Amino acid sequence: MKHMLMVSLAILAFAAGSAYPADRADVVTVEAANALYRNAVKDARAGKTTEALAMLRSLVERFPERQDMLGDYAVVLGWAGDHATALALLDRINRARAPFYVIEGLAGSARASQQFELAESLYRETIVRFPERVEPQIGLARTLADAGKLDDAAALIERLRAKYPRRTDVLEAVADIATARRNYFGALAAYQTILAQEPTHRAALRGKIQTLARLGTPQLAIELADRNPGVLAPNERDIIAADRTAHQIRWGRLSPIPDVDRRASRISIVRSLTARWPGRVPWIRPQS
Repeated sequence: MKHMLMVSLAILAFAAGSAYPADRADVVTVEAANALYRNAVKDARAGKTTEALAMLRSLVERFPERQDMLGDYAVVLGWAGDHATALALLDRINRARAPFYVIEGLAGSARASQQFELAESLYRETIVRFPERVEPQIGLARTLADAGKLDDAAALIERLRAKYPRRTDVLEAVADIATARRNYFGALAAYQTILAQEPTHRAALRGKIQTLARLGTPQLAIELADRNPGVLAPNERDIIAADRTAHQIRWGRLSPIPDVDRRASRISIVRSLTARWPGRVPWIRPQS
């Protein structure tokens, strides 16, 4: 990786050297830079963000006036989770002419950094410039929810659902915002709509399982999880299983146990659960 970067930089340096006339050097430098730029973007899209960022950083330093390189550098920084560095480029980017994905990427970095006012401003800016795009409207709704403006978020996402009733990314946002408002039946309905279209949609399956648990039906949640192995992490399944056992204890629905052993068995289960998940089941009381 380091060797390839040094070779690429050497190409740029040689192209600008005295072996060529000034005008020819400029042409070759730009051609070489564009080839490296294309390769860096290709690497980023393939998930090779470390390699892509190293090349884009060198290109941005060599060609600071290139807005296309600068914008893509900011976007890839966001993909890599380096949101602070991405946002540090904000003042250098010509947002009036930048492509939609650059502004949306910066808005996403602002949201991930919990700079909600900035994120809201950037999403609104994108919506004005690209009113046909749904993604920044979803991003704005999620940002409003993150900022605690749940009524505004719900109003916006419901307008989008009315317009795009079967669009998955809209429905996922509907479910997340409903969950934030503790409207678990609303979240469940959104997940059901997604799964009616895409029965194996993992995010919707995961959301439905968690929502069933929140609604006080851990047995249904566990059954769905067991029909779809791998959707929950083992510790997440264990927590829901603990809730299911707690419900069984509370309502006396454990498998039949001889009367003489019933109280001791329940006390043992309660102690085991409370030791493993302190604070999760404080309301359980062993029954006689």
